Amino acid sequence: MDYYDVKKDIINRMEWIIGKHCTNSMGNFRYPVKYRHNGKIQEGKCKVNVPWNDIPSMYYQFGSNKVKIGDALIEILDYLEKINPDIIWELMDKLEEDE
Repeated sequence: MDYYDVKKDIINRMEWIIGKHCTNSMGNFRYPVKYRHNGKIQEGKCKVNVPWNDIPSMYYQFGSNKVKIGDALIEILDYLEKINPDIIWELMDKLEEDE
C-alpha cells in the first residue's frame, strides 16, 4: 500500500462511521454519501470505496445544503499528520492487522 492508498482507506472508513450515525424519528440509518466519479454523481448507501482523486467531491446532501465530508476528512487527517507525522504509517500497520 502506498501513502495515498492508506489515506483513502482511512477516509472511507471514517466516512462509514460518520454516515451510519444519522437518526430520525424512525431510528438510526446510514446516510448516503454522494461523490463525483468520471463526471457522474454516484451515491453510496452501503460502505463505499471512493477513489483517492474523488474523495474531495464526497458530500452529504441535506435539502439545498451540503456537508463536504470528503474535504473535512482530508483536513482532519492533515491536522493529525501535523501532530504526528508518522500517523498514516501507524494507521497502515493497524489496517493491515484488521484485514
